[in-house]
Amino acid sequence: MSKLSQMSEDELKRYVLEETVGGTTTTFTFQKINESKDPLRLWMSVKNLHLVTTTSKNRAVVLFQATKDYRQLRMGEFQSLTMFKEIFDNKLQAYNLALGTPEDSQQSAMQFLDKLDRSRYGEYYFRRMNMINEDATKVPADVNDVYVASEL
Repeated sequence: MSKLSQMSEDELKRYVLEETVGGTTTTFTFQKINESKDPLRLWMSVKNLHLVTTTSKNRAVVLFQATKDYRQLRMGEFQSLTMFKEIFDNKLQAYNLALGTPEDSQQSAMQFLDKLDRSRYGEYYFRRMNMINEDATKVPADVNDVYVASEL
């Protein structure tokens, strides 16, 4: 808490964290999290508040920015695969939160594949795309499927 700006702290106090487990949604207010001294839910609230790189609370602006950040993301020339996946996962999470519904896992996998650095992963990219074009059952199931296979 000591590392948050006053504006972030004020937003955090108004934020409501929602968790869905087994079809049941539970809400956690800052007061409830603070009283129960729950550092995990506190961190999740802080992280969710800061996922999108805009200070706007307008849903259309947040969705626009999250979509733009996610769609324009590309693996950097000197970025490790692990570092890129972490950034990708964060941008995808922000996009899904702004959208209100998660992107299809196969579509996310295809996005991740497309965003890999072609100078290092070009051969893997084209081999995987050829497999997918030849047999539709070869579409990666999720981002981890692409991540693990691209490390080989």
